Amino acid sequence: SPAGFDHAIAYVPSLDRFIDPTAAWHSAWELPGADQGASALVIGDAGVRRLELPILPPEANSFALLFDFPEAERDTFRGEILAVGVRAAELRERFAVPATRDETLREMLGGEMPGVVIDSGDYSVGFEKDGVRITFVAHLPAGAPVALVPSTFTVRRRFAGLATRNYPLDLEPLSWTRAARFVPAPGAAIPEDGEIATPFGAAHRTVKRDGARVSIALGFHLDATRIETADYKAFRQFAGDVDALFAPVARLERGGQ
Repeated sequence: SPAGFDHAIAYVPSLDRFIDPTAAWHSAWELPGADQGASALVIGDAGVRRLELPILPPEANSFALLFDFPEAERDTFRGEILAVGVRAAELRERFAVPATRDETLREMLGGEMPGVVIDSGDYSVGFEKDGVRITFVAHLPAGAPVALVPSTFTVRRRFAGLATRNYPLDLEPLSWTRAARFVPAPGAAIPEDGEIATPFGAAHRTVKRDGARVSIALGFHLDATRIETADYKAFRQFAGDVDALFAPVARLERGGQ
């Protein structure tokens, strides 16, 4: 039915790239999630052809949050946020007003770091091909905790909150990374590396020791675009296994001076 074709975007043949000019916060290298996988008619000098718009891989819809606590300074740290795709578009909109960017970042980090104060920030939130990059220096109240994974977030709750489903579950591929380098508190339990790989996606926990400091990186990527009802139980188990992999380092016990 023609009713299904209710939106127009641009196609650049020389780049073989679809661009949606109506998506105000996406760059020319980012295709909004609502467009991906949609049926389209390409109209040009060669006539009309029908196709499915591409579904981009997880790395084209990624978010990374990195913390680095110097060994000599317990509560001052450097941070970095990297995003492309849908998350980059969200951040461009969120940080659009220069005068409020530090406060916006403080609110954004508040769930992981109660009481965090932003000392300085550099906000590269334009429409470059590499996406959004925010670097900052901040400090915490003495002894304040750091959540590498927000306490309100679990993979199962986010993607498989229902115990059962009667209809397929549609998903967007994505990649998610959180990492921190810090001095652990005396006696803090530091787990070993761990990894999960399934047809739905994968996750890893990587731990490296460098003198007094430890680097912990958590990574999760979702490859599946559709979970049939027959596969939902296994997918929900995968989501729960990822949460269990992340749980031992979800809250960082920091030491130092």
